[in-house]
Amino acid sequence: SGITAIYPNPLPNGVTQLKVSCTSLIATLGTLSMKNNLGQVLFKKEYNLLKGTNELNVSLEGIDLSTGVYYLLVETERMQDVKRLMVERK
Repeated sequence: SGITAIYPNPLPNGVTQLKVSCTSLIATLGTLSMKNNLGQVLFKKEYNLLKGTNELNVSLEGIDLSTGVYYLLVETERMQDVKRLMVERK
């Protein structure tokens, strides 16, 4: 269980929508957050996860992202997973 895909990755300039695929072994409440390399939380939202594959649509509208590496973290009471997201702003 955990994050299986992030699209698009790298996130190109001008794109503010992100799709995160994750799997869960049970139906549960999950939290998706995005952190920078300093550990600062830039985005956090709760989702109702279904058993199996979940497609989470994430809007990054209004979040100031510069070029670099960010971390997407999905957490439930039974699972935690982190994946890298590359952001290109050129």
